[in-house]
Amino acid sequence: MPKTEIELDIKLKLFIDIFRALAGENRDDVSKETLILELVNTGKYTEQEALVYIKQLSNMVSYSKEKLVCMQ
Repeated sequence: MPKTEIELDIKLKLFIDIFRALAGENRDDVSKETLILELVNTGKYTEQEALVYIKQLSNMVSYSKEKLVCMQ
């Protein structure tokens, strides 16, 4: 696996871990600002990178919801 793919996998895993930790067991809402701050504080993300990951997550969730509605 090329280095860039490994780095993306590590960053994606970290993003998911942070998001889950912030949401907690109750799966509370997580504000975009809080998530960005936590991602940037890791030193692994710039603010721009954090926004890209958040946008990708949002697109995936929207796509999943649309697909579920179509399947019903």
